[in-house]
Amino acid sequence: FQPMLAEVAGGSLSPRHVVNPIRMLCRGIEVFKGDVDWVNLETRQLHINTGSFSAGVNIQFNHLVLALGAEIDLSRVPGMPEHALLMQNVGDAMILRATIISRIEEANLETRPEVRRRLLTFVVVGGGYSGVETAGEVLDMLHGIAKYYHGINREELRVVLIHSRDRILNTLSHELAHYAEGKLQKRGLEIVLKDRVKAVTATRVYLTSGEVIETTTVVSTVGNAPNQVIRNLCDQHDIEHDRYRIITDESMRVPGFDFLWAAGDCAAVPLHESEDPNEYCPQTAQFAMRQGALLAQNLVNTIRGKELAPFTFKGLGELASIGHQTAVANVFGMKFEGFLAWFLWRTVYL
Repeated sequence: FQPMLAEVAGGSLSPRHVVNPIRMLCRGIEVFKGDVDWVNLETRQLHINTGSFSAGVNIQFNHLVLALGAEIDLSRVPGMPEHALLMQNVGDAMILRATIISRIEEANLETRPEVRRRLLTFVVVGGGYSGVETAGEVLDMLHGIAKYYHGINREELRVVLIHSRDRILNTLSHELAHYAEGKLQKRGLEIVLKDRVKAVTATRVYLTSGEVIETTTVVSTVGNAPNQVIRNLCDQHDIEHDRYRIITDESMRVPGFDFLWAAGDCAAVPLHESEDPNEYCPQTAQFAMRQGALLAQNLVNTIRGKELAPFTFKGLGELASIGHQTAVANVFGMKFEGFLAWFLWRTVYL
């Protein structure tokens, strides 16, 4: 469950608390683990690469649901793919945690000031939900473990958040974003706004403003790109898309294909009763989960010859944890902040 990976990295949660085996979630369904190599809509077939030591599987389908989400592409920033850590799965969160501890251990025994500064500086790229939550948890973790290292002063620890926009958490209201920013800065987080990472090396981050940050640890929470399978499908079959998010009707069926459906981050599902016909549902979990449930019901309705139901969900609000048992929330138009918002955030996810 991606929204809680930051807490795994920070040690607030055990990795086993944020994962569920897919076969337990999908009881009664046959699950094939593999990568989709190609999809042929004319023959209604797809091929799955099942691994290096097996031949793969061809599947014939009557209906096809595309819910592939997005991919990470860091190639636009030189050095980012080689030197930046990701926060996409539990393994990434555990690697980040191990890396932070390793840097602290090195710095504890290092006497050269410039090397110590580099080891004790941690850079997070991206000021959206993932970036803010990760930066907050890293900050908490560093402050929590510093007391066990006699060779390190808490003042030496530096966490820097870099964001290209004029404020963090830009999907939230200005008031809540400003609150989150103030709380994080008060706890010691450095926030760099309206600047971008131009290049990354093993020991430096170069910004477009000309600033150079000496660091050995960079975490990237940016770089989302359309899934390659979706790209190929749209290009080969002239499927209408919005920056390779497949445009669907209100029932999540792809126009022109009565057997093709899409949901989640790879789908552009019309936002119910929006004044803008080109406004689509946000790419968040609360929308994706409900899209999946309704799409399943519409598949059943199609097979039984019943009328399809439209997707009418408009969202319950937005929540973001900023560490230290603190969060910001906007739920049903009501704004919360601090411990109450964090408790609400944890309860909703539970």
